[in-house]
Amino acid sequence: MGEETGRTKSSVDSRVGLKRRRRGPSLQFSRRSQDMLGRAYRLGKVDCFRVCFDWAREMGVELPESYAEIGISNGEYAQFFKASPVGTKALMVEFLEEHLEEIPVWSAFVGDIAFVRLKRGESAFFTGIIGGGGVLISATERKGVRALPRGAYMVERVFRCRRRSRS
Repeated sequence: MGEETGRTKSSVDSRVGLKRRRRGPSLQFSRRSQDMLGRAYRLGKVDCFRVCFDWAREMGVELPESYAEIGISNGEYAQFFKASPVGTKALMVEFLEEHLEEIPVWSAFVGDIAFVRLKRGESAFFTGIIGGGGVLISATERKGVRALPRGAYMVERVFRCRRRSRS
């Protein structure tokens, strides 16, 4: 197991901070994050928001096929982002508020979606999936889907991947 690459299954799991013995969402996240890591960045297809969108859908959240409900189609997303990154990020917030349950930052755990920004200097926020062992899974233009050190980022808002009740 893993002899061809020199890595064992447990060393890959430790890369995202999870032990193989864990069950439930943590183990599910560990397995899925292995599939995500290393994918090349493509705005609108494999970017920070789409990685989180696909994760939420995989976790059973019912999401629309397109972003039409917020005024753009999947095909227009990349062009809209290039023209108005701030406007696009505001639409991301609205979309997640509509479809996921916002939770207090202090109660976040593995598999939750977070809005983060760099702790140092001015930076725009972006989305990522909280992983174990102090990592955040997200996509960057230069490096694709990566496990980023969560300690370098300020977590501003967190959303749980379950449909919000409409009471």
